[in-house]
Amino acid sequence: MKEFETPDEAIDEKHFPPTIKNILEGLEDGRKRGLFVLINFYLTVGYEMDNIRSKIWDWNQRNEEPLREAYVKSQLRWHQNREETVPPPNYDSNGYYKDMQVYEGDNLEEEVKNPVSYTFRMAKNRNTDEKENEEDELVCPYCGKEYDMESYYKKHVQECFE
Repeated sequence: MKEFETPDEAIDEKHFPPTIKNILEGLEDGRKRGLFVLINFYLTVGYEMDNIRSKIWDWNQRNEEPLREAYVKSQLRWHQNREETVPPPNYDSNGYYKDMQVYEGDNLEEEVKNPVSYTFRMAKNRNTDEKENEEDELVCPYCGKEYDMESYYKKHVQECFE
């Protein structure tokens, strides 16, 4: 099994795959499998256990029939005591996403094997896009005025400096 290196900071939910977002809306069937998927998913994408606990309790209330408190507590405790972080099942694993009828299968989900891979790729693409956009912005260090074209920017900075 490929080891996942968890990020230093939790990856924002806006990068989560549609399938995980479907689970987060609450389930009618497959609640125990959903709990297993969510805990492993959150741990693998960098969430701390206290934050996961809160998210899981919120999620459990959205289920058509919440899981029993004792069951949720035991699962959270079991995952907290594990020494290794294990990603959730792959998209093609029997008994999970497709059988639970939560698999969305957008273009990227069809390309990657696991919801964690989707999330890492989305976060990486978003960060790369943001860095590219930051590099494209030309801002005068003196007055803060922004320019799209380098020639106007250089002329302005020279005038602003004088």
